[in-house]
Amino acid sequence: METITNLIKDTPIPKMVKVRQNFDKTCIPESDIPGIITRELDRPEIGGKIQPGQKIAITCGSRGINHNAVMARAIVDFVKSKGAEPYIVANVPPNCFIPRPNVGSAVIRLTRHQKPPVEVKDSGLMFRLIRASFNQRRKTLQNGLGNAPELPYTKEQIAAAIAEMGLTPTIRGEALSLAQFAQLSDILGEMK
Repeated sequence: METITNLIKDTPIPKMVKVRQNFDKTCIPESDIPGIITRELDRPEIGGKIQPGQKIAITCGSRGINHNAVMARAIVDFVKSKGAEPYIVANVPPNCFIPRPNVGSAVIRLTRHQKPPVEVKDSGLMFRLIRASFNQRRKTLQNGLGNAPELPYTKEQIAAAIAEMGLTPTIRGEALSLAQFAQLSDILGEMK
């Protein structure tokens, strides 16, 4: 502390006061979010400035905000409806945050596919499988799926499905492509 005191001894420091901030606790239902975002963005001072062919940087999110994916999709849909193209802006290094996280961040470009990139019989099941495979760190795909309470499959069924795909039992979820998750979903879906 003495070092800091010596460094700032000739620097005038303004008077500090404690401030209490009260955040609005209003919760917007998830189903209302796209309409609200579209209405706000469609105001002339925002939407009126978006021209066809423009490239628009999009980012959203905060630790205190839910439904980031819903908001991002609504923003992307709005920008695309105006004929503009959303895109990646830049990587955001950890030193841009306080406290500094142990990971890097990025402002990303979201491109919505005109049709799904893979065909799958039950997309809901496929997304549950993907989520479960990444829920537990350093787990094999078989253990991650077997420990997921939202999946109705036994460890034996999961092991059989992985073997049917010709994959090793020690494979991790991050090693699978989207097409392989779709295939796994279809195989497990037949086992219900």
